[in-house]
Amino acid sequence: ALTYQHSDGRFGDPDLLFDSENLEGKQMALLWGNGRLLVGLMDYYNAYHKPEVLVAAKKLGDFLNGITDNCVSPEIVEKFKDKNAMGYICFTQLMEGLVNLWDKTKEDKYLSTATRVYSLLPGRGKQHSHGYLNTLMGTLMLYDRTDDSDHLDFVVERYDELIHSTDYLITG
Repeated sequence: ALTYQHSDGRFGDPDLLFDSENLEGKQMALLWGNGRLLVGLMDYYNAYHKPEVLVAAKKLGDFLNGITDNCVSPEIVEKFKDKNAMGYICFTQLMEGLVNLWDKTKEDKYLSTATRVYSLLPGRGKQHSHGYLNTLMGTLMLYDRTDDSDHLDFVVERYDELIHSTDYLITG
């Protein structure tokens, strides 16, 4: 998989622009895949300790950090909040991998980005449920690393809201 990483750190279409004027569903889909890949790279690194995997994960984390400013504006959050599987959830779910990356590098930029992102999680609605839960998991991980009760309060509030909603079904 590492042979498919581009020089800017991403995996996937190298021609997709991430400036706020060009963000569309394709960019969100790329972010989803790269976010899940970052988690996978970190799991692989934790199991096998191959330095080239950590290097690739850092390059990916740096790519994600580099596009954050273009992805956090209120206009972008609003534009993508109800886009289901290609919505803003594709961006907020990145925090899980960023926290995992911080665990191994202790580079504060990864926790800093995760801290900026989680509170932008749109309310329940037309959200990808897996991404919604990944965002809550990443926020809980952030709390575990920082002891910042705001992170925990956010997770508890959103989880309680979900559990008591009509969206929570016995069948999952």
